[in-house]
Amino acid sequence: MRGFSVVRRAMSGCRVRPRAFVGLGHGHIHIVMRVERIIAAGPGASMNRRIWISIALIAIGLAPMLSVISAGMIASLNGCELHEGMPQPCMVSGRDIGGILHTMTVMGWLMLVSLLFLAGGVLALAQELIRKLIQKVSGK
Repeated sequence: MRGFSVVRRAMSGCRVRPRAFVGLGHGHIHIVMRVERIIAAGPGASMNRRIWISIALIAIGLAPMLSVISAGMIASLNGCELHEGMPQPCMVSGRDIGGILHTMTVMGWLMLVSLLFLAGGVLALAQELIRKLIQKVSGK
């Protein structure tokens, strides 16, 4: 019976009710409850939390794009050639940053995955804004 009190205490902030966690050890219950609490950013979570999660997803989605854009800007401002196949020498203040620029450019391939985060963040943010507009119109 002690396991159920641990589950109830861990589930105090969640809307999900504990099921049959009797066979699990206390460490497993704690991990399962933490994961459920993090994932459960549904109707019970505050609007600010969902908005911040959406903004974080958008930032993750834009990071590789910003890396490629900044590498291109640095290379063009310093008169360097930027090539995805191999690092090109680029001297800035007596230091060769060609390898760094090459790495920043190749990071652009992460956009294939991070655009999914960007799309999810934009859709979640749009959902929150629509929800807020509906609440304003309905007067709640």
